[in-house]
Amino acid sequence: MSHEKSCCGLKASRLASAATIVAAVIYFVCATASIFWPETFLKLMNTMAHSIDLTKGTPVQPVTIGSFALGFVQTIAYTYIVVYFFAWTYNKLSGNKVEASAHGDNKSCCH
Repeated sequence: MSHEKSCCGLKASRLASAATIVAAVIYFVCATASIFWPETFLKLMNTMAHSIDLTKGTPVQPVTIGSFALGFVQTIAYTYIVVYFFAWTYNKLSGNKVEASAHGDNKSCCH
């Protein structure tokens, strides 16, 4: 792996799109697990809640089409926005310019 400065920055929209696809798949797998194995899923999520006991006083809620759709839309929207902002910030801090050829302007940089 080279540590040389690239002539181009991260392609923010491509990176955000790829991360969004990955997040969508993870969300689908996660929602599916919560439907078929709700108690096991709750125990798993409880281990990630850092000292908050999710099993106390919170009955397991069934996943509905509406709750699945709302959570899915939020997940993909937040992922895209956060990763795009990450790429934009990375490009600003590194002094890289986003590749112009992504817009058809300059074919000389990073193919």
